[in-house]
Amino acid sequence: WEAEATFEEGVVPYLEQKSGGRVIVYRTLRTVGRPEAEIAGDLARLEGLPEGVRLSYLPTGDGVDVRIATGPVDEAGAAKRLDAAEQIIAGLLGECVYGREGERIEEVVGRMLRDAGLTLAAAESCTGGLVMGRITNVPGSSDYFLGGIVSYADEAKRQLLSVPSDLLAAHGAVSRSVALAMAKGVRRACDADVGLAITGIAGPGGGSSSKPVGLVYLALDIEGREFSEEWRLPGSRELVRHRAAVRGLDLVRRSLSNAPSPRAAADGKGEVRAGGETDR
Repeated sequence: WEAEATFEEGVVPYLEQKSGGRVIVYRTLRTVGRPEAEIAGDLARLEGLPEGVRLSYLPTGDGVDVRIATGPVDEAGAAKRLDAAEQIIAGLLGECVYGREGERIEEVVGRMLRDAGLTLAAAESCTGGLVMGRITNVPGSSDYFLGGIVSYADEAKRQLLSVPSDLLAAHGAVSRSVALAMAKGVRRACDADVGLAITGIAGPGGGSSSKPVGLVYLALDIEGREFSEEWRLPGSRELVRHRAAVRGLDLVRRSLSNAPSPRAAADGKGEVRAGGETDR
């Protein structure tokens, strides 16, 4: 506290005096679902940014932050430059931009659910409750989150989510069909508007040539309208589970905003996604 007070009362006024009212200002756009190299490559070819704007890339646990900086310049000029740059960059990056500054994806999803007057329920297998933990960490989440089910075993999927036994036998627990059935089951079990489901192979064991470690299926049931995605997520067991939870939250976000589901893509390091709306 003493050091903070000294900085605010002594250092800051000194720097302000030396700068003559000219400042360096930052703004941050938060992204999810695309690797740093891919984002940096797209923005490196970008034309039309205001003079004096600089970009940097900050990987986070959930995605990549794009930091936009300008200055030294007066505050009014800085705001004008940043507004113009943000509009251009967000327009290029599109649906992978989910927020600004320190905003968390679960906060964005919660705000969207509240604004739409919708309720959410979640069914988790490989993530073991990570999505529910993040959602309920947001104050006021009881306004839109009704509950969830961790259905780790097949028997739990059958008994708690009404996933048909023949579906599990035919496709296995880690499959698009079972994920869709889980989403429908949890939506009905909790009487929610939206049901989210995640099932996958987090590793390090349990994978095969047809279903490798890191394979994850996400599914969403919005009042009977269904969406699903397949991901191949690299990394340790902890990373796969974390990334799957983030992708699940992002599927809710994009579906509620009517953003297009990602086309098949790969980042060169094993992370693959493919998805779309499923009619059932």
